[in-house]
Parts: sequence; C-alpha cells; structure tokens
Amino acid sequence: MMVFFSMDEIARAENSCVDCHKKAETISSLQPWQADSYFSWKSSVHGQKGVTCNKCHGGDPTQGKKSLAHQGVLDASHLDSTIYYKQVPKTCSPCHQAIYEGFVQSKHYQSLKEDKMVPTCTTCHGFHMGIGVASLYELSTKCEVCHNERSKIYPKVPADVSEILNVTRKIEETLVKAQYTMDLAREGRQDSKQLEDRLKAVKQKWNRVSSLWHTFDLEQIKREAIATLKEADQVYVQSKGILLKRK
Repeated sequence: MMVFFSMDEIARAENSCVDCHKKAETISSLQPWQADSYFSWKSSVHGQKGVTCNKCHGGDPTQGKKSLAHQGVLDASHLDSTIYYKQVPKTCSPCHQAIYEGFVQSKHYQSLKEDKMVPTCTTCHGFHMGIGVASLYELSTKCEVCHNERSKIYPKVPADVSEILNVTRKIEETLVKAQYTMDLAREGRQDSKQLEDRLKAVKQKWNRVSSLWHTFDLEQIKREAIATLKEADQVYVQSKGILLKRK
C-alpha cells in the first residue's frame, strides 16, 4: 500500500521543534502556558499549513540537540527578539506583506514606533493564530482598553468597530447565499455569466474591505463595507430572480 504525504506534513515531520514539543515528556516538563503554546499552534492556521516554530521564533529546526535547536531564540521580553511586541509586525510581514503595508499606514503603527503599547498582530489574532480572528465581542473589548470615556481617546471606536463588524458579517452571509443561488442557476443551464462576473467583482471588493482593517481607518472601512454590502445584496436578489424564471 502506498502512503502519500502533503508537503505540510513532510515539513512538520522533518522539524525538530515540532518533534520535540509534541512529546508527552516535553509537555509535562513545561509551564502550563508553555504547554498550551504547542496545542494553540497545532490547532491554528499556521499549524495546519505547516508554518512551524522557527518561522517566527528563529532557531534551527534541523538540530536534534536542544541547545543547538534553540540557538538564537530570544525571550519575548528581549528587545531583539523576533516576537518582542514591537518586532511582531515585521516578523509577520514576509508572509503577510499586503497586510503589513496596511498596518504601517495606521496610527497604531506610528505609536508603536514611539515605543507606545498599542495593538499588533497578536492582539487580534492570538499568539499562534490559534483564534484566527477575535470575535466581535472580543475585539470591542480589546478596543475599549484604550478607547473609552475615561481616556478620551476616540471613545466611539468600540461602537464603530461593532457596527462595521456587523456589516462585514452580513456581507459574508450574502456572498455565500449569492454563490449558492448562482451555482443552482448554472446547474439549470441558465445564462448567468454576466451576473457571475459581477459577483466576482463584489468578492474582490470584499477582499479589499478585509485588507483595510489593518489600516484602522474606520471611516473608510465603514464606507466601503456598506457599499459592498449594497452590491452583494443586489447580486443576490438578481441571482434569485434567475432561479424564479426557471420555475
């Protein structure tokens, strides 16, 4: 019997970081938060895609000896560490260049350069991408840490974020429904080419709205999100119309 492995599985199998940290004896010797780090990574997008420890923490995953494998790995509190809070965006940038470029345009990034404690990638996505993206409630709560009536620093931000996130959820739902009805129309051999092209264009606009989040320009995000939702609704209504004609 032949067994095939994906490249991600091969990458993980040949990585001494993964091989060591998944062992029961290693996990039992760590502090609880350290042990949780492995499980958080394992279930994350990074873990599923084979983005292993060394990509963010450094070190040499080809070495089997701990001292050699950990060479160059610095604690998160060290100024030169790749996971020091000021370095996190730069560490993420090689794989997420467009997102990084958006973040660089934000006021948060400017404050980060001034040594202020501000949100970075891990604030919303978790230390190992274990949560993907924080929920609406979590994001609003995180925003409230700095943006509140007491600090007087744009106290409306949490409410604006909640409003925009509700719009984006509706966009996602509407696009799914539009795609489903479009697929049904295609199965019925109905001419929907023009509408399919329009749906594709709306999805591209949605991707742009998603990327804008990292600029933290809430006014622009809200404006483009509402416009995208309007177009998505129109496509969905028209796609339903095609199905009704078939009946």
